[in-house]
Amino acid sequence: MLKLVNIFFIFIIPLFTGCAESGLVGRGLPIFPLPGKYDYSVDSDPPGANIYFNGIYKGKAPIRWSRTLLIQTIEIINIEARMEGYVDGYVVGPSYVNKPQSSKNVRVDHWGDSAIVTFTLPPLKDNSLAVKDMNQTKITPERLLSPPLIDDKPPAIYITHPIVKRGIKVVAKQETIDIRGVASDPSGVDKVIINEVEAHLTDSGVFSAQVDLFKGDNKIQVKATDTKRNISNKTFTIALNSPILIKNQLVKSIVNRNYYALLIACQDYIYNDFQDLDHPLPDAMALSKTLTSLYLFPEQNVRILKNPDRKTIINEFESLSKQLKENCNLLVFFAGHGYWDNEFQQGYWLPSDSSRMNRAEWLSNSTVRDFIRGIKTKHTLLIADACFSGGIFKTRKAFRDSTKAIQQLDKLPSRKAITSGTLNEVPDKSVFVEYLIKRLEQNISKYLSSEELFSSFRHAVINNSPMNQVPQFGEIREAGDEGGDFIFIRRK
Repeated sequence: MLKLVNIFFIFIIPLFTGCAESGLVGRGLPIFPLPGKYDYSVDSDPPGANIYFNGIYKGKAPIRWSRTLLIQTIEIINIEARMEGYVDGYVVGPSYVNKPQSSKNVRVDHWGDSAIVTFTLPPLKDNSLAVKDMNQTKITPERLLSPPLIDDKPPAIYITHPIVKRGIKVVAKQETIDIRGVASDPSGVDKVIINEVEAHLTDSGVFSAQVDLFKGDNKIQVKATDTKRNISNKTFTIALNSPILIKNQLVKSIVNRNYYALLIACQDYIYNDFQDLDHPLPDAMALSKTLTSLYLFPEQNVRILKNPDRKTIINEFESLSKQLKENCNLLVFFAGHGYWDNEFQQGYWLPSDSSRMNRAEWLSNSTVRDFIRGIKTKHTLLIADACFSGGIFKTRKAFRDSTKAIQQLDKLPSRKAITSGTLNEVPDKSVFVEYLIKRLEQNISKYLSSEELFSSFRHAVINNSPMNQVPQFGEIREAGDEGGDFIFIRRK
């Protein structure tokens, strides 16, 4: 017996702690009724109203009853008075509130674990129809004793966290907040929706959901629906007072990054070994215009290399490796011919001075990778529109970290690549660049990860390519990727 008593006290003691004055314990949980005996007293004027307690018929007013709670639990008290020819009355609320929700014709002298309630039921303006119906309907003793309960009232909603007081704005300092409360209804609560997201709901009506907050005022709407499809709403405002810019939990540091772009367009080739192209340079210029006009790429930080040779490209990479630091993000774009060597298992970019017989003028994927690894930016994104461009990947599987918040994607270094195809040829007129730019222009989000960008145009390229292009997204192998991502920031 001694052991059983000890176990009982260990179980209930944590529930007793907390701030009784605010009606909360722990992290905003209600103070539930303690085990014990509780008394209820209900009267009505005129007397004789049918009284229901939590949907169960108790008898006619005036009436008194007692009950015993065996365990500490959530307690929702719902008392209703109904009488033919008179306006109904009701009072409902958790036992830990001082002022429950009620109709206007109710006086509550005491609420909580025990209740003293008086209903004053005014007559209906025209009760002749009700009397006529009663006279024409056979009334059995059972029906007279316990008339049917018609639920046409919406659920009652009580917010337990955060503490919401009229006229006082709730202030938060974190990007997310737990919204918790209790929904009560005689017929039962079917679901609770908080800002269009369905909350977790227990059988006793306790609900909870996590809500993301944005800088400034955030309107919180809680909508409860009972099993009879009655709906109630409760709204309040939470102000986020934080230096953090909130959009997918984005930290302020990302806004302070310096964005650079190196756009390489190889269109006119010196030797006849490779056919001249028509679109790389216009594509690079169109991308430059999109980045500088719509996103946080200053014009002075965007460099276009027009028909460069291998040495020019190498020199530009060398310059960037000395100039750019960890607070910088770099986008590298290449449009031109590419080649995949099966014997060496190596892919190449072909600068404008490339010839078929001299590999010394080709730029291998491994060289590009080494420079990308050596340039100490936080994030580097490579976009390649060239034949056989997919050979630079460590993996071609996209969406591996799609559940991560922008904050985490920005925090971790990344070396990502988006290519127009795998180990195959791609057309000169690139639907890849067309849809890439189109999606950048159509984007309305303040923050856009490269993975989200890729997923937004991948199927459009596949469905509209004359050469069955399958764009690829992944990490650049052995270049220092740690799971982050390149974030595009749109201008206001």
